[in-house]
Amino acid sequence: MDHKQKKDLQKKTERKRDNKDKKQSEKTRELEESKGTRVIRPIWFAVVGFILSMAALFSWFFFR
Repeated sequence: MDHKQKKDLQKKTERKRDNKDKKQSEKTRELEESKGTRVIRPIWFAVVGFILSMAALFSWFFFR
């Protein structure tokens, strides 16, 4: 096997690997798109914080 054949073989294997990686990334992107992204809105932190603080305040008032 001469240098040119080795180089051609190397290019061919790189192309196969690139195609495989591209297909895998497309699959993961499609899966993420179908699942949708979940975003935690900052208002929920305020709501949960308010509820927890009210629960702590009431428990302090009634069980003191």
